[in-house]
Amino acid sequence: MTVEVNASGVVFLMINKDRPGIVGYIGTLMGEHGVNIANMSLSRDIKGGHALTVLNLDSVPPDTLLDAVRKDPDISHVRVVTL
Repeated sequence: MTVEVNASGVVFLMINKDRPGIVGYIGTLMGEHGVNIANMSLSRDIKGGHALTVLNLDSVPPDTLLDAVRKDPDISHVRVVTL
């Protein structure tokens, strides 16, 4: 998969199943936890396969948000990196 990444600040990365609603789900969780998305990049291997989601955030997400994301069985490899 190829994805453009703004390699600065707070970067949220995850691998997820390519399914309808995942972008809205992540956006809603971020909003509920007061985390603003500055930039979003998405890429997938094949339709219905796996996708790479990269978000640049205005702040480090709280552990409660990360725990909620990790509970979704269609999401794996959740990482936050501060550059």
